[in-house]
Amino acid sequence: MSDQVRAWPGGTGGHKLGLNYAPGFVAQRTAAALGYQQLLWLLGETVAEAGAMNVFAVFERTDGGECLSSSVGSHSPLHHLSTYPVALDVVTPPLDGTILPGVTRASVLSLLSHTPHTTALPQLPADVRLHTAERPLTMSELFAAAEAGTLREVFCVGTAAVVIPAARIGWQRRVGGDGADAEMRIQDIVLPVVGGEGSLAQALWERLVDIQEGRVEWEGWGVPCDDVVA
Repeated sequence: MSDQVRAWPGGTGGHKLGLNYAPGFVAQRTAAALGYQQLLWLLGETVAEAGAMNVFAVFERTDGGECLSSSVGSHSPLHHLSTYPVALDVVTPPLDGTILPGVTRASVLSLLSHTPHTTALPQLPADVRLHTAERPLTMSELFAAAEAGTLREVFCVGTAAVVIPAARIGWQRRVGGDGADAEMRIQDIVLPVVGGEGSLAQALWERLVDIQEGRVEWEGWGVPCDDVVA
């Protein structure tokens, strides 16, 4: 959604205020009428948030994992859901004042950045290398990576949803050139990995819920409550 905005630079997007969300109800109905379950907010073509959730995109590296991938490299066939590529870039938009600094967002970044990752996310194979980045993410980049075969998954995180994967992303853009023959058309990215076994989203969801529900103690995130005697 780019003809309406959730938050504007210099505004209140980085704060938990109702005025950031109430105006989104009409836009959410528009997305639902087009067959989408959630709304992806854009500033121009730069990704902001999805509804009231932070957004993460996962790219397969094609450079051997030594530097951040541009996500537009040479074609690399995606792996089966139950396997992982050697290295993944996990990207989320930066806290530039338009993005809410969500607790779940911070928790996900912390788990992804932990070394070794098998301690934080034991569901992942030991030989996978995770590289996190907080940087601008554009729709053009997502479409280019999807076409190159390097876009693995996209997921959203928030207090209520915890971690929820995206199955497809639609974007209305001009196609057919820049001249009079060009037209606005909605085109979809269909994500190859949508939750379940082999997904980073599922590994994160399981770990976060285990921590939230007290099955796992993790770096003091949970506070023990003494039994209350009536």
